[in-house]
Amino acid sequence: MESPPTLPLKPLGRTFYIVLLAPIVSMALAAGLSLLKGSVGDLGAMLSLATLLAMFVCSVICAIMVGRGGRMEAGIVAFVGIVILYIGVAFAGCATVMQGVSFH
Repeated sequence: MESPPTLPLKPLGRTFYIVLLAPIVSMALAAGLSLLKGSVGDLGAMLSLATLLAMFVCSVICAIMVGRGGRMEAGIVAFVGIVILYIGVAFAGCATVMQGVSFH
């Protein structure tokens, strides 16, 4: 049997990497801000919550970028992989943010 022809892979480009890494940078900024005292620390907690929503949106956008052009399977695998990456970043970032939050 002859295998079907494969589609040539195109590079994803700079936009993909910006969308992929933006929530990671945002969570790192939130973790850094939460370690500071005062109202700046509270800003870090709010930024971490906004970053969680951005992680979901960016993972969907990245999966669409990978899966375009008839490669839906690659998009699904990319979505799962990106979500696993973001879950690790979210646990680490939120744990750091919670250390800096005062509940008094």
